[in-house]
Amino acid sequence: MKKTLLIVLLWLAAAAAWAQPVRFFVGEGMENGPLKEKVNTNVSLLLTEINDAYHASRALDLSAVSITPRAVRLLSMLWRNRPFHCDELRVVDRILRTFDGGYQLRNIPMEMTEPGGKVLYPELVVELDAGGTITLVNFAIEANLYRKVVQPGSGEREMNHRKIMLDYVEQFRTSYDRKDLNFLELFFCDDALIITGRVVKKYVREPGAILEKAVLYPQYANSEYLANLRRVFSQIRYSRTYFKDIQVTRHPVEEGVYGVNIKMGYESAVDSDEGCVFLLWDFRDGNRPQILVRTWQPRWLDDAHIQALSESQIINVNSFKFP
Repeated sequence: MKKTLLIVLLWLAAAAAWAQPVRFFVGEGMENGPLKEKVNTNVSLLLTEINDAYHASRALDLSAVSITPRAVRLLSMLWRNRPFHCDELRVVDRILRTFDGGYQLRNIPMEMTEPGGKVLYPELVVELDAGGTITLVNFAIEANLYRKVVQPGSGEREMNHRKIMLDYVEQFRTSYDRKDLNFLELFFCDDALIITGRVVKKYVREPGAILEKAVLYPQYANSEYLANLRRVFSQIRYSRTYFKDIQVTRHPVEEGVYGVNIKMGYESAVDSDEGCVFLLWDFRDGNRPQILVRTWQPRWLDDAHIQALSESQIINVNSFKFP
């Protein structure tokens, strides 16, 4: 009887600890005022609900949070596959301005346990519009890769370009955790993409860049890669995606054109893969940045995993010429 009572008391104490609200505070980057108070309250509600839902093993209820329907849908997709929680009861984070006039929080600490018991410590990126409403929640890339992409001394214009590219890369990475095939199919389509604010639209374009014939480019790779992901996603609940490296390079001739090379991989209970993603970005129309080309190149060129893709075979910004 005493043992049972002790267990009940310990459970009640744990439940009381879980029920404690998470207090979020904006650090640097925003003056005191109603907007700052709204952001503090809104993100506090979000983090508290994440913790409550995690410990109760239930779906998120974001009705009390000022958040867009799209952000609710994408965060709910992420939550179904990769639930997480915040182990801190008080979080302070610097707020950044974004290219579209909104705000971004980058370093909100989370904890996540993989099915095998391994504990991970990802950080959340929370995007907010100019009024403090949450518009997107993603996992952040590693801090060392972020610093590599957002280089000090790049100049304001290029810094904005790099932040836009980084935002999209983080959406791309998180799409694997959401098992978001709609996003990935759009990402790897053959048409160009236009980025308007936070909206990505496909459009058919005249050729704006021509891949040099000397570069090895397996034309089937995108469709084959997507077919494999579709099969894997249907069989498993969990997979882990990781970025090994990100490199952003300016085109040597075309001002406002960049190449983004990502060395990445994913692992699941039924499959794993590694390879290189390349994106050709065009900022020459400042109001309408475009992704002209996206390619996937697998690490191995043969089924036996003997012949690896060499550095000279990896597509990069110098692989293209413009008419």
